[in-house]
Amino acid sequence: MLKIFKKFKKDDKVVEIKDFDKEQKKRARKNRRKQKVEETKKFVVENKELVVTIVVTGITGIATIVKKTSKMIQLRHETNHRDKHIYDHSTGTYWELKKKISNSQREQLERRKLNGEKTGQILRSMNLLK
Repeated sequence: MLKIFKKFKKDDKVVEIKDFDKEQKKRARKNRRKQKVEETKKFVVENKELVVTIVVTGITGIATIVKKTSKMIQLRHETNHRDKHIYDHSTGTYWELKKKISNSQREQLERRKLNGEKTGQILRSMNLLK
């Protein structure tokens, strides 16, 4: 692309724009943005009832979406924590696992706990700890 150099006077100073096309496009975007804002203001003034209805409905919808999403995130976090951690009642600590424990491994863990072994030792011997 050809770069056009243009000089013009601004407040008795000579200002040089190195990339005139780029500057011209930038100003056009700015003017379009201003025009859109003015059109929106005019529309809001002319249609106040419609705008109020749309805004109230939109805010209610957004609030519902945020509420549902936060519940889903919280549930996913709890499920992940439950699947990847085991609580040891004797020491009051959580043991972090490499992966979700299977039913057979859970049964073996419970049997060995009833025999008197500590949870941490059992998990270490089963290679489940992270």
